[in-house]
This record gives sequence, C-alpha cells and structure tokens, in this order.
Amino acid sequence: MKDLSAYLTIAGVCLLVLGIVFFKNKMDVLLRFLLRGAFGTVLIYIINQVLAYLGMQVPVGINPVTVLTSMILGIPGVCALYIIAFV
Repeated sequence: MKDLSAYLTIAGVCLLVLGIVFFKNKMDVLLRFLLRGAFGTVLIYIINQVLAYLGMQVPVGINPVTVLTSMILGIPGVCALYIIAFV
C-alpha cells in the first residue's frame, strides 16, 4: 500500500509539472482575455455615465453577454454593442 501511494504522489507531481509547463504560454493568452474583458466593462460603464450625463437613454447594460463580447472582441466589440443598440 505504501508503494502505491508513493507512485501516485510521484505521478501527481509529474502531472503538476507538465501542467505548469503546458499552461505557462497559455497564461499570457488567458491574462489578455481577462484584461480585455475588464477594460471593456469599465469602458461600457464610462460610456453609460457620459450618455446619462448628456441626458440620453443608456441602451447597453453590463451583463454577462456584454462582458463576454468585450472579452472576445475588445474595443471594437464595445463599439458594435452601441451601434447595434442605437440602430
């Protein structure tokens, strides 16, 4: 039984090291994806505040669909949301 747990521990550590090596390059992509979503959400909030200050109706809300759109498409996606909302 001790041998089995030792083998499982060694296999777990090897899988952890392989996972770290594999995801090292992928983390950059994931970080950019998350930052683009955060920046897009802040941009939607700022545009909504400016439009409300100007007395215009705020057509784009912050919800999972708009956040995902800004994550995938970035600033052009946020622009597309407002174009779709105003047309």
